[in-house]
Amino acid sequence: MKLENKNKKTELSTSDIRRIFANVSLFSEIYEDEGVIKLAQSSEILVHNTANITLIKHGEVGTDTYIMLSGEVEILVDSLSGDRFVVAVVHTDMENKNVPIIGENALLNITQKRTATVRTTTPSMFLVIKSKTFANIIKKYPHIGVHVYRKMCESVITNLERSNKNVATLFNAYREEIFPETVTDNSQE
Repeated sequence: MKLENKNKKTELSTSDIRRIFANVSLFSEIYEDEGVIKLAQSSEILVHNTANITLIKHGEVGTDTYIMLSGEVEILVDSLSGDRFVVAVVHTDMENKNVPIIGENALLNITQKRTATVRTTTPSMFLVIKSKTFANIIKKYPHIGVHVYRKMCESVITNLERSNKNVATLFNAYREEIFPETVTDNSQE
């Protein structure tokens, strides 16, 4: 028997909201703010009782951001040749204060396409924030928007630094493979 996936209005207590948002990177410094509480209360809970449900599809325009309350997802990207592979597996770990946020670029309320596919690997539960809901909240509580955008910029910079290191590593490996005679052996020094 297949159980249906359900959406319902948030029925979390204020203390539950604070406990969850204290462990979400974008909100951890402002989780007690009245606007953050209202944002959570204006969101929906999405329950997937089965695995292998696609939440986000690469290339589609996204309007939802998912805070993972329970479960596990895999992040998939497509190679240039069209092969799809898993680049990360993400799960909620309340004990270690890890509550992932997925698809957060949708909070920017722009028509940016999704950069990866996200699929559940276990039954999962999410708090879903609509980009329009976030936009309405930051009209009344602009400091929340400033804070979230700042945290997102910090994340972009961190990811760019990591990507630059990965490109340099790949370039060096490529150079060593294709042009081994140009590689100097520094281990003798």
